[in-house]
Amino acid sequence: MKTRRWLRTLVPVVLTGSVFVLAGAQRATADIAPPSGAQVTLNSSSVAAGQVLSLEGTGCSQGSNSTIVLIAVKSPLGTTVSTTTIPVSAFNAGQWYGTVSIPAGIAPSKDYQLHASCRSQGDVFDYVAVDFSVTKALAAVVNLSTTSAAPGTSVTVSGLGCKPLTGQPAAVDLVLVDPSGNAVDASASTPQTSGAWSGSLAVPSDAGQGVYSVDSTCDKYQTSTSYLPASLYVASPSGVAPTTLAYEGATTGAAGNETTLIAALTSGGVPVSGVPVALTLGATTLSAYTGGNGIAQVQIAIPSGAPTVKVSASFGGDSGFASASTGQSTFTVQPGLAATRLSYTGAKLGESGHALSLSAKLTDSSGTAIVGRPVSFWITGQPLAVAGTTNSSGIATASATLYQGTVSVTARFDGNFDGQYASSTSKSALVTILPPFAPSAVTCSSSTLCISVGNAGQVDHSSDGGATWTEVISPTSNALTSVSCATTSACVAVGSGGVILTTTNGGSTWTLRSPATNDLVSVACPASSLCVAVGAGGVTLHSTDKGTSWTVGTSSEPTYNFDELTCPTATKCVATANDGVGDSATLASTDGGLTWSVVTASEPYLGPPGPDQLHCLTATVCLAVSDDNDPSSILRSINGGATWKAVDTFSGFTSGGWDNGTALSCSNSTDCTALIRDGNGYLLSAYSTDSGKTWSAANFLPGQAYDADVSCSSLTCVGVAATFASGSEAFTSADGGQTWSAPIQL
Repeated sequence: MKTRRWLRTLVPVVLTGSVFVLAGAQRATADIAPPSGAQVTLNSSSVAAGQVLSLEGTGCSQGSNSTIVLIAVKSPLGTTVSTTTIPVSAFNAGQWYGTVSIPAGIAPSKDYQLHASCRSQGDVFDYVAVDFSVTKALAAVVNLSTTSAAPGTSVTVSGLGCKPLTGQPAAVDLVLVDPSGNAVDASASTPQTSGAWSGSLAVPSDAGQGVYSVDSTCDKYQTSTSYLPASLYVASPSGVAPTTLAYEGATTGAAGNETTLIAALTSGGVPVSGVPVALTLGATTLSAYTGGNGIAQVQIAIPSGAPTVKVSASFGGDSGFASASTGQSTFTVQPGLAATRLSYTGAKLGESGHALSLSAKLTDSSGTAIVGRPVSFWITGQPLAVAGTTNSSGIATASATLYQGTVSVTARFDGNFDGQYASSTSKSALVTILPPFAPSAVTCSSSTLCISVGNAGQVDHSSDGGATWTEVISPTSNALTSVSCATTSACVAVGSGGVILTTTNGGSTWTLRSPATNDLVSVACPASSLCVAVGAGGVTLHSTDKGTSWTVGTSSEPTYNFDELTCPTATKCVATANDGVGDSATLASTDGGLTWSVVTASEPYLGPPGPDQLHCLTATVCLAVSDDNDPSSILRSINGGATWKAVDTFSGFTSGGWDNGTALSCSNSTDCTALIRDGNGYLLSAYSTDSGKTWSAANFLPGQAYDADVSCSSLTCVGVAATFASGSEAFTSADGGQTWSAPIQL
């Protein structure tokens, strides 16, 4: 992990009218229309406040080395919140690349715009503005008062996002870890009501030189959230952090063609972002800023006239980081070879420990596919032991198993393969490898469309009734605890930190909405526009526009933490809650979740329920799975949760004792299924065909699980489980949970 460093602005820029004016420079004498094909592309349509947005463009070329692109980020009110300048090389055929920092303090909105203006030889044209969203600043980022400290001094650590729950204290635990992994200092900080906090850590007087890690954890009621580690360089005496610069780009290519120069800058193994690196090929030097992965890259023309030239990269250093250089390497110039283009087309999102699909497309200068050539893949400058051969479309494919983190992936074609085509290297692609998926909830809005959510903001999507699943890019890293759909296309997911996500296309893409003040644990959408969410500290929310905006409701028990929620109608909702010390209650709402009152207090059967343990078939008939007794019980209420009766205790099963009710769902008003873990953690299933009055055991599902959920629609049931062996599994039933398929890995 890294301590983030933001991009420096080369030249101050202000916005006047519809064009940019460079401070201290003459305004261009004429505005021209953008050339055909000129466009700006963002690497993401959504970025968190305080992060860096990568972008690239085409069409800005009039053959001048002084060509620049001016960038401005505009808020929904039209004010400029961030600017930067990106130089364009005369050799880049109008292509340019860069980044712009998004200020941490700006308000989240989907209505931000990026404006770009090309300036060359006195001419100006404005690109079409690009819309993008700014989401809430990542609470998982901490700030250090300094990135370099001497032994015997202290450093101030601060952050956001650790809001105390109503009636429950919170604390941030800070630990300073030396390069060997030993904790050398620790302290605690009490957050403000806003969630902001600040504390300090002391660097021991005998601390050795190196890069130390500052680990921060937000501890709240029943939850613990780790912030991203921050890097602190300890020098003796205090000084700048040493850096390492490695060249990772092409080392061969044909004269007159373009090639990609790539360099990676790190300090103590941590990427250094937002600093300029000079890359030189022969007599030409171009500069680029490092991205979040520490990678700087430029496209440059290969000179002719000599069989070899020198290639190198250098970083001049700054107040926090020492200078570094790669030294000169030999770049082989190939004469008379046809130019090639190589672009990475593979996955940019994967799961730790799972195979990641890699692919790249190789074409000639006219875009025609080049067939039967080997393409190799490199991960953060290191070659993988995998390669692919281009097919009839010029696509080479391979796969690799990677582990949690962010890496850069580059594809390379060696032109020396047959002496016909010149070498080429793709632009570096940033690939995020998520932690192993641990699903906590699933919902099926039809017999084919299902969505599962879980840890680290992960979302999986299925369009074939759970037979196959696809990972979906999520705009949050917070754990997601519940998901529900108002229609087959409009769904809402909620989770820790009060995060709320919505989708309008059945889960293919998601939008981050303004979060609640407390953790949210359950959401239900009983009507085409109505959704209700509940959470810790008695928080309850009500939406009439499919989760886009929310109204805060009230509970008669504001000190209770909601556990589970079900809404059988647009007006009637039932929820379970607990006070954190052993007492529990059933609450009900008759106005769609706006107000709540207790209907059962100190219910002996209802301990603190887990995910999807509550389901109401009608406004009066409700079912619950209880884990408060041994053996576990399925409970039934015929008065909307006012009283409960155990209808089955599974006393005939002895596999370790039934002790943990896990999930419950009904396909219709009569057919229901339940998942329960036995005393050894094995997942078991039961089903009912008479509205939960009687239950029969279904087959034992293989594997030991620590969390599971199930959702049924039209007798098609889909279950997900977080397992100890494989990490995550999905399984399906076509008969209301009476029989189940063999699990597949998510």
